Amino acid sequence: MNNDTYLLRIAFGSTFSTKPNFLVTAPGRVNLIGEHTDYNDGFVLPMAIEQKTYMMARPMYGDLVRLKSINFGDNIEEFQVNAKIEKGEKVEGKSAWADYVKGVALKIKESGHDINGFWTIFRSDIPIGAGLSSSAALEVSSAAMISAQFGLDLTPAELVTIAHSAENEFVGVKCGIMDQMTAVHAKEGNALFIDCRDASFEYIPMNLKDVSFVVVDTKVKRELGSSVYNERREECQKVVEAISKVRSDVKALRDANLDDLKKIKGNIDENIF
Repeated sequence: MNNDTYLLRIAFGSTFSTKPNFLVTAPGRVNLIGEHTDYNDGFVLPMAIEQKTYMMARPMYGDLVRLKSINFGDNIEEFQVNAKIEKGEKVEGKSAWADYVKGVALKIKESGHDINGFWTIFRSDIPIGAGLSSSAALEVSSAAMISAQFGLDLTPAELVTIAHSAENEFVGVKCGIMDQMTAVHAKEGNALFIDCRDASFEYIPMNLKDVSFVVVDTKVKRELGSSVYNERREECQKVVEAISKVRSDVKALRDANLDDLKKIKGNIDENIF
């Protein structure tokens, strides 16, 4: 047990006066190639980073879920898995952190699985609001934790689908699948080449001697839930709709080319063009 998990175990005991039964982790990620291409059915090349989300939990009788985040203060969030699961109130335009766990629980239930209540605590050393996918790491950790606690045996593909749909449909951020796939499938020493149309992937060995990847903190906070991310996706879709009128086989920007774009010049907003 490393220092991160030891401290989390101590925090779990002091919060809930009992011991956790499960520990799960999921990493953050950086993307090497392919910005804003995942939701356009394109290709991306991310890799995991050393920073992770750590989550400990214990299943409980009844349907009460109690959540605590080391990163977000002393408050314990609660909801019932067999009642209507509702989003928390946004603070300064940011989604409530508990919504990511709530969304995962809801999507697991909607996929036909029965789950009970549980108590869980988590901490993350992934910088929040830095574009390193701290939200996807929390979603994937939550899905894996619930699967392990209640013997659901969710496959890696199911973990991705549940985590992704929780962020898209519950939290309300229309992201692509790159972040969740990286949190589930990343492997040390490799990047992950993903075809976002069919979610196929392959590992790309990164045996680069004397090379370091540097993530630079610009000091500009970035929260997908409070950014213009969804607006960008809608703009991309408007281009697809315009191009599909002259080329019916274009289903996503991945299918389009520069000649297609030239054909619709004047038919769409200049900024979108």
